[in-house]
Parts: sequence; C-alpha cells; structure tokens
Amino acid sequence: ESGTTLNVGLVQGGNGANIVPAEASAVVDVRFWDNQAYQRIDDQLQTLSTRPHIEGVGIRLTREAHKPAMVPSEGTKALMRLVEECGDELGLPIRWQAVGGGSDANLTAALGIPTLDGLGPIGAGFHSEEEYLDLASIEPRIALLQRLLTRLAD
Repeated sequence: ESGTTLNVGLVQGGNGANIVPAEASAVVDVRFWDNQAYQRIDDQLQTLSTRPHIEGVGIRLTREAHKPAMVPSEGTKALMRLVEECGDELGLPIRWQAVGGGSDANLTAALGIPTLDGLGPIGAGFHSEEEYLDLASIEPRIALLQRLLTRLAD
C-alpha cells in the first residue's frame, strides 16, 4: 500500500543441487517513498535475522547502502513552483513528478534543504542498454536552468 518493495535480486550459495550449502547469501533491494516505512521494514528484517527458523542456522544482516527517500519539504515545493513558473514563461510544461530512485539529492532533501532532482535533459531507460537522451531537450533545459538561476539571484 505504501509503495515499498523488497526485491531479492541476487541469491548465491552451494556447490550442487543435492548438497545442503554451508553458506548462502541473498541481496535484497528495498525501495520506499517514506522514510518511516523503510524504518519499519528495516526493524522487521533485523528482528527476523535474530530468529532463524531452523536450529543451527545463523543469519547475518548487513546493509550495503542506504539513501533516504526524497520527501519534498515546503522549501522544495516553493522551489518547484518557481521552476514551473519559469517553464511556463519558456513554453516548457514542467510539473512535479515523483519518480523514486536514490540520487545524492535525497541526502540534501533529508537535511531539509530545498532540493530538486531531474532538471536535466529528457531521457529514459536509465542504467540499461536502452538508456537514451533526447538531444532536442538539452537547449530548452539549459534555458530553464538559466532563467531559474536568474530568478533565484534576483
């Protein structure tokens, strides 16, 4: 319901199909829109890792990486309204889109700093062989950024 997902994307272990492995591992990717939802999932995983279901089995849970959700603050919403105004002035229909992901912008947003991510050129298929960039979107996005910076400086 919250949009939080857990994906077991990598599983390793064992030497053969008919041999109980001495060790096995799984990498779980957790995606979330709300930092409290993540904390609940993390707490549940920590609790489950202390209670294996089979005698003699041990579980070690290690967090490899973490980026907080980019929850828009009032400052971010105000900054986005300014971006939308600048876009309207240039004939670019720019509107807020929550798309998920974990950029470095998530870190500044978590500190309460007005933060936007995704003002660059239009593209899709990120981190795949189908990734592309719409070359025609580069110049209008530069114009948008110039107008935004000018408005902020004023």
